[in-house]
Amino acid sequence: MTHRRTPPRAAVAATATALTFTVLASAPFAPSARSGPAPVAEEARRGTPVDATTDETVRTDAGLVRGTRSGAHRIFRGIPYAGAPKGRHRWAPPRPVQPWKGVRDARKPGPLCPQVPSAYARISSTEEDCLVLNITTPPVTTRRQAASVLVWIHGDGSVGGGAFFDGRRLAERGLVVVTVNYRLGVFGGLALPGLRGSGTFGLQDQRAALAWVRNNARAFGGDPGNVTVAGVSFGASAVAGHLTSPASRGLFHRAVMASGEAVMDMPAGAMGPGVPGYPWYVWRTGREMEDITAEMTSSIGCRNRRPERTLACLRALPVKTILKVPHIMNAFQAFGYGNPTLPELPPTALRAGRFHRVPVLSGATRDEHRTFVATHRCSCRCPATSTSAPSTRATSRTSSRTRRPSCCSPRRSAACRP
Repeated sequence: MTHRRTPPRAAVAATATALTFTVLASAPFAPSARSGPAPVAEEARRGTPVDATTDETVRTDAGLVRGTRSGAHRIFRGIPYAGAPKGRHRWAPPRPVQPWKGVRDARKPGPLCPQVPSAYARISSTEEDCLVLNITTPPVTTRRQAASVLVWIHGDGSVGGGAFFDGRRLAERGLVVVTVNYRLGVFGGLALPGLRGSGTFGLQDQRAALAWVRNNARAFGGDPGNVTVAGVSFGASAVAGHLTSPASRGLFHRAVMASGEAVMDMPAGAMGPGVPGYPWYVWRTGREMEDITAEMTSSIGCRNRRPERTLACLRALPVKTILKVPHIMNAFQAFGYGNPTLPELPPTALRAGRFHRVPVLSGATRDEHRTFVATHRCSCRCPATSTSAPSTRATSRTSSRTRRPSCCSPRRSAACRP
């Protein structure tokens, strides 16, 4: 497969457009474009009465938080695990959260990280003070000792948030369930020459959340020595990154990856007409991430020969201005490697045995990616059929054998009609 290191702007945009379809199965669904989660957070928005007993309040390493009761569970929402990545801290490694006085209200979801609505998730946000997590504890009757902890990393990489995922069913089985927000799209993946953390800010946020769990799990009845990190789709690829990241060592003891793309390539045309090829679906060299940054930010007037001036200009822009650039969130659904966070390409590290030796559960669906083939063809007004659509039965290298989707017929199926 021919790989072009610096694709033209049109190709970068085509890649971003195509990647919007690859997360349908893992993205949240919400009825309207607004900042803040919808279905899972309904209980909090209705103002569920808070049990007045003292066990609703928990002391974290930054201060007291007050949660709510939901049946036998305690739920804490919107707890900050890192400082706000705004101003000079935009595109900088996560920093410790500042301690607070009094009791912090953790009864309602925290803000979503910056994102724009998509066809499958009508949600949006411009709030950068978004590095928060949510905790659901198991019923007291199931706890005879410290509970195992599950940290959930949501998929997509350009839309979503931790509070969309309801942890009560898993908590019912005796787990402390933690769901996490992290920086998405350009805010998590921007890269410039000399910028510390380039291409890995979202991954570093997740690591900061894991470190917070290690330091605070006991306060919520969890065992910091028994933490499982789990994710789906882009979140599963992030888990693979943590498995090979030296800085994530010791922060988790088991890993679960569902429908991840850690060892999948992206042949030219596999994700749609005009989409260029990359050797890896979610991994990019530092230079590739810098090229994507240059292409996607060229229209907002910050290009400068000196990277530090480009960075200062971009940090000064309002979030809304950045989000107006077409496809700027989807273009950064990747992680950069060749840096302190990911010193080498994760598939190379995995094959060479250079990863954290923890039990791993990895799985895929029977017809991985078939939904997206149909979506592409519907967007072309051409029905996907068993004779016209390429087979996508799941293997880790399936995409290298799929044919470029084609709009072969003007005939429309009922499902593809507007």
